[in-house]
Amino acid sequence: MPVNMNELLDDAAGATSKFLNAVLPSLTTGDWWDRRVLQFLSRGQRSVVDRNDITRLEELDLAALLHTLDNNWHSLDDIHEFSPGAFNFVKEMRVVRNRWSHKSATPDYVPDDVYRDLDTLGRFLAVIDADNRLLEKVRRERLILAGEIIQAHSSGVEDETGSPDALAGQVTAPEKSASPSCPVCGNDMVMRTARTGPYPGSQFWGCSDWSVTGCNGIINITKSRDTNSEPTPTCPVCQSSMVLRTARNGPYAGSRFWGCGEWGITGCNGLINIQQDANNCVDDLPY
Repeated sequence: MPVNMNELLDDAAGATSKFLNAVLPSLTTGDWWDRRVLQFLSRGQRSVVDRNDITRLEELDLAALLHTLDNNWHSLDDIHEFSPGAFNFVKEMRVVRNRWSHKSATPDYVPDDVYRDLDTLGRFLAVIDADNRLLEKVRRERLILAGEIIQAHSSGVEDETGSPDALAGQVTAPEKSASPSCPVCGNDMVMRTARTGPYPGSQFWGCSDWSVTGCNGIINITKSRDTNSEPTPTCPVCQSSMVLRTARNGPYAGSRFWGCGEWGITGCNGLINIQQDANNCVDDLPY
């Protein structure tokens, strides 16, 4: 059964308005609604507010709430002390919200994409201190979907290879896996990129069963260059701050580069390549 993502996004809107109601008034003396909400809304969002005589955060949709949170982030960070990388989840949530708001009534669900959106939603809700019941609700949906993805994958492998009896006498020595085995449970590992903590953007091997069993087995990857110590550059196209990304496909899959922080919002494709070592500079990295 498809995940009811729109219901979860409605729940997220309620959690976001609750969080903003608790923190915005302390940022400004006087009319915080006008100075911390109305002045930051887009023209379309402001038109909706005026037309419907909206005067409370609870009446705003998730897009307007995320817009408000985004524009007040630096002031909120001074008093709330968010974890490193938390702002990225606000940006990603805006992308998730926009994607689902444009889906048809019977969308073509891609399980892997839905799982990624659920993961982003859960991380965002943790940033804004959402109720544990909502966090558990999202986690439960994510684990159910993970089980369905694994089952579908297993079924697909069986369909392609046939039954064990049919393969009797045809089995050859398995190819050696390119990934290491988990030091905790022995399962295969997958390449991951740290999104938060002291080393955001760093790559490591993580247990492939992490999302299902919670196994935290990891193997660090030695870097040829400490990119984390470099200052964050400015986008050469729109002058926005950039974020460290990893190419997921194409000829340079696994390579890192600086990408425009507004890519998910404005579509800006500004990037700066990262030289991998002294003799090898990666050119034309794709998103």
